[in-house]
Amino acid sequence: MIFRGRACNRNILKARSLIRLLYAIRIVLALAFLVLFAWSCSREPELKINETIFCDLEKISSDGKYFVSDSHPDKLFQGADKKSEKEARSGKYSILLMEGGAFGLNTSISNTGADQYYRINIWRKGNTDKGFIIVGDENGKYFYKAVEEYDSVGSDGWKRLSLTFYVPPNLNSATLRTYAWNPGKDSVFFDDISITRLAPRQYPQYTGIKGMDLYVDTLNMLRLAEKRKKAFNDFILVTEDNDWVEGMLFYDDDLYRTEMRLKGDWLDHLLGAKWSFRIEVKDKMTWEGMRTFSIQNPESRDFLNEWLMHEFCRDQDILATRYGFVPVTLNSKSLGIYAWEEHFEKYLVESNNRREGPILKVNEDALWENSRLNVKYKEDIMLPVVLAAGIMPFKAGKTSHDPVLYGQYLIAQELYYQYKYARRSVSEIFDVDKLAKYVAMIDLFRTYHGITWHNQRFYYNPVISKLEPIAFDNFSEKGPVRYFSKSIIGNHYLDMKKAIDENLALGMIFRDQAFNERYIHYLELFSDEALISKFLDIRESEIHLYDSLIKMEYTGYHYDKDYILENARLIRQELPEYIEKSRHAGSLPPLVYADAEPVYGLTSHSEISEKFIQAYIEEQNDSSCTLLVENNYINEIFLLGTSRNAKAVRYFFLPEVSVAPIKGRTAGTVFVGSSPKASYLHYMVAGDRTEYTIPIYPWPRPLGKPSPLQQMQHDYGDNYLNYFTLSGSRDLIMKPGQHEIREPLIIPAGYLVHIPAGTRINLLDQATFISCSTVDIAGTEDDPVEVSSPDGSANGFCVFQAPERSKVSYTVFDRLNTLDKGGWMLTGAVTFYESDVDIYHSTFQNNLSEDGLNIIRSDFYIDNCEVINTFADALDVDFGTGTIINTTFKYLSNDAIDVSGTLVNVENCIIQESNDKGISGGENSVVHVWDTKIEGAVIGIASKDFSQVDISGCRLENCRYGLVAFQKKPEFGPASIKAAGLEMMKVGTEYLVEEGSSCIVNGEMIPDESKNVYDLFYQ
Repeated sequence: MIFRGRACNRNILKARSLIRLLYAIRIVLALAFLVLFAWSCSREPELKINETIFCDLEKISSDGKYFVSDSHPDKLFQGADKKSEKEARSGKYSILLMEGGAFGLNTSISNTGADQYYRINIWRKGNTDKGFIIVGDENGKYFYKAVEEYDSVGSDGWKRLSLTFYVPPNLNSATLRTYAWNPGKDSVFFDDISITRLAPRQYPQYTGIKGMDLYVDTLNMLRLAEKRKKAFNDFILVTEDNDWVEGMLFYDDDLYRTEMRLKGDWLDHLLGAKWSFRIEVKDKMTWEGMRTFSIQNPESRDFLNEWLMHEFCRDQDILATRYGFVPVTLNSKSLGIYAWEEHFEKYLVESNNRREGPILKVNEDALWENSRLNVKYKEDIMLPVVLAAGIMPFKAGKTSHDPVLYGQYLIAQELYYQYKYARRSVSEIFDVDKLAKYVAMIDLFRTYHGITWHNQRFYYNPVISKLEPIAFDNFSEKGPVRYFSKSIIGNHYLDMKKAIDENLALGMIFRDQAFNERYIHYLELFSDEALISKFLDIRESEIHLYDSLIKMEYTGYHYDKDYILENARLIRQELPEYIEKSRHAGSLPPLVYADAEPVYGLTSHSEISEKFIQAYIEEQNDSSCTLLVENNYINEIFLLGTSRNAKAVRYFFLPEVSVAPIKGRTAGTVFVGSSPKASYLHYMVAGDRTEYTIPIYPWPRPLGKPSPLQQMQHDYGDNYLNYFTLSGSRDLIMKPGQHEIREPLIIPAGYLVHIPAGTRINLLDQATFISCSTVDIAGTEDDPVEVSSPDGSANGFCVFQAPERSKVSYTVFDRLNTLDKGGWMLTGAVTFYESDVDIYHSTFQNNLSEDGLNIIRSDFYIDNCEVINTFADALDVDFGTGTIINTTFKYLSNDAIDVSGTLVNVENCIIQESNDKGISGGENSVVHVWDTKIEGAVIGIASKDFSQVDISGCRLENCRYGLVAFQKKPEFGPASIKAAGLEMMKVGTEYLVEEGSSCIVNGEMIPDESKNVYDLFYQ
């Protein structure tokens, strides 16, 4: 949300009204022209709006071949020779379709117009529920729709089939064919057919509800319409970089400049007037904290079930996109209620209390191109779409140009490759606890569409160097849709011995014992009826609101909470079976491919090759680069050269370089040298002289290489036993005395680590100390523990995901640097991640990293400690909760206390000589400060980005600025400070409050007169 002053809001409202008027005038004129043009080019449709052709099969044509319509005597239906008196819903006759004569009631609807709306009803009776009503274009090439499921039951076993459809935009003035079909062996009767042209759908006006008003000018609407028409011609929406059009978005009192394009793969996203859009907000602004998001028909994601799944993910700390509902108008015309969903950017992970890191997917282009080809040409060609699906980051441009993100991505793509091809156990690749939560949640909501191989999205957690799943595109099963007969997906996959390419990776998850332990735990937890009832009760008012909004448009909809409760009951019922199976899961043989040597189909459409060929930069310097070209296509290709743009070859390969086609699951590959400025590869396909062009990925091809963590675990996984003795089953006790550690020391989960008083740990030669178990460092005042790095090279002291609360007493951390191993980099000399900790009487000094002490996603208590002489920030807390009391910070090169997304209490602390901020609250933090003295800081106390800072009885002295409140990041709002009993001495600028932010001191409101405070400190 964007926040502005009242005067600014008035100006926005005036601008909004003016823009609306201008857009309305342009659109009305353009639509008048288009209607005139369409009228001049179109023929009169056969049916008027709300007109119905009805036939009860009682009248027969004079030649005995046709049934004659009751309402339109000139309308004939084929198949009167198949009339029957055995059954009839009305009158005496029906049509009997038997094996060998399976088609009947063929007729046509002439001169249908683009986006006209029709409904066909027919009644069916038979021993089985086989039998369709079908509509399509004359050749069945561009449009085909069929319904077999009945929607109502009449008397004597008759069931009604109802087929509602829009005429595709590429079939203007077309003739559509409709008929009944019995594909089975049993006889089926049909009777009483009606064809109605419906009025265009009228969408409700949501008055009194905040809505999204979109405006797109006429030329851009025409561009969107042409793209939509092309999608119907191609049977699929293939998006391209030039699809984006400019627009405006109004929401509440805020105005946003946007770019938008059509969204969705299948054409259900483009039916009628209710199109799906991807929207990107410009000018460094955000809508509801998001830069990019989608809006789509809520029916395509099963209405409230999808929203509730996202809410459940939030409750359970499962990464998920933000999701909700909003009324939408386009150029002042209501389109009804839409579901909005966040796109994959850093805002997603940060709103889920994670650090920014790459988000990964597989490139789906080969899959959709293969699907388009098969549908368009009525072929059934099998191509290696899974093998050709290269691993990609979202925001590839940003990732490749940011050294930190690029290093993280190189690790992340190797992990994804290991998962995709089942090269390592999931415990080595994933945060297993979060993966288990995610899969158990999928069982509860039956949202299996989201784990289809090409729908999977993963976040690389840069702290623990593992992947986490992101819940996305997880609409629930409904009606006849059922992906698995089992209610626990693990029961399905543990029964599997062979897998197709699409299922190999997913199937191997359930053969991991560590995963199964957590999976069973969460199945038991999530299937508990009390937990589900509480979850639904908390959201009862929101469920009621959204249910009522959806019903305004979808009158037959009603949310059924029993859906989740019934799923939970089935999980509980099936769980004993899975528990028994999982006992032996770890010893099951690996899944093997169902087809050991796949054979691919032939296609004459060489243009599809662009989706099956990848080029990677393997090595690069100022004068040259080495490319690796991978050919997953079924024909040999010849490389012509490279270019900086896609227009023409600039750097030729002489002679042309040949790359063999894929064989089985082995792609043809070749290394070739080129210019370091090359961005595109040009090639030809054997037998086709057309030149094709593909982009070159600015990173090397993944091969499943071990991550830095995996490599360290392989090389040094047991060396902790050189320094510790095991007491009982879980107490690891460090041997007394001094230890010089010159290699990584990694303590696995499952222990309680004791470091006794007087221990001296010297970390040398870039050694690192990592514990995945709870740590108890028990120094004393007379005999403290020392963790130091005499050569200043130590790669940090880290505690990751310890299950119990760690304790650190009388410990000195001296001259430590931070973890930096092959792209795996942290910021803290000492790091606690998802590891609650109490720290007493300890000193962090002379540390050489970005943060002296970094606490992430943890609860903490710091008492009587010192943080002295740090390279940058002294204490950095991300997404934590805790207390800092009686602690001193001094001689700091940056902030003393910097918190983000954190609730923290600071009491009776002393901060001296901070070269930036004494206390900084950011990204929706809540900071309480009591009886604290800050001396010699650039900024005494800062509140940023929707944070709240409350101050009581504090003293600021010799600071350039006293209290500063402002907005730094567009996804957040303004900040606030409230202070009482505050003293200031020798402070240059006592208050700096940006417009929209607030500062109250001793009950007096400080004027918010400053502008662009961010530029003052960060430019």
